[in-house]
Amino acid sequence: MTKQALHIMLVVVLIATAASFSQATAAAPQGQKTWIIDEDENIVLVSPHAVHVHHKKNDFEIVCKAPEWRAYVFRHDKKLLYKRDLDKFTGPFLLGPLSNKIAIRTPAAFSKNTKFHGYDCAKYTTPSADIYASNEIQADPKAIEFLNRYWYIPVVPKVALYNTKVTSNANYKDSAWFNKKRYDGFLERAPLYTRKLSSKPFDSRDFAIPTDYKAASDCKDVCYGEANRKEIESMLNDVGFSDRQDSK
Repeated sequence: MTKQALHIMLVVVLIATAASFSQATAAAPQGQKTWIIDEDENIVLVSPHAVHVHHKKNDFEIVCKAPEWRAYVFRHDKKLLYKRDLDKFTGPFLLGPLSNKIAIRTPAAFSKNTKFHGYDCAKYTTPSADIYASNEIQADPKAIEFLNRYWYIPVVPKVALYNTKVTSNANYKDSAWFNKKRYDGFLERAPLYTRKLSSKPFDSRDFAIPTDYKAASDCKDVCYGEANRKEIESMLNDVGFSDRQDSK
């Protein structure tokens, strides 16, 4: 091979490498970040065009992202995956078929911009709750819709961090069967309470959907693992119900 031919080949390789690098750079948006919401029940990753939820107790995960915006529910121990269109998805649906037709909540009204637990938030109100949503997190309206549906909170146009229920127990009194103090504690448990908000550089692998998992026909098969099944069986046994027959 002549020196001229070798030079031409080297130039071609360099051009191809530069083109490949340029495409890779375009595929990974510059400066894009992923927000990490660590709340009581879930760890939620939010990027501008994708959401990843990991339920801490039940150990299932959900990815919903552009351009499809479909909820993919999966768990790694069983290698099962269930998918559902966003307009038919809500958090209560994951509980079972009786929740299949629960509609999305009504919108909350904007109140003011404020600091809440140290975070820059927009406050939204309903007759029964105050919602505090982040002014920092930038996300596609579809990503926000998914989170509104998953947390099953009144609809807000930003990513929510807190849902503070306003509930009164003034009419409840202690009795032989009712513990008013314990009920007070239950009321104070908000359905959405962010413990920590942080961020990191965007990584598309955080929003990958398994491609080799078996399709599940029932969402409950994905949302409940072996530990959950044993816990439910134990509860049933404690109250005298069981699907097992004791041999005589």
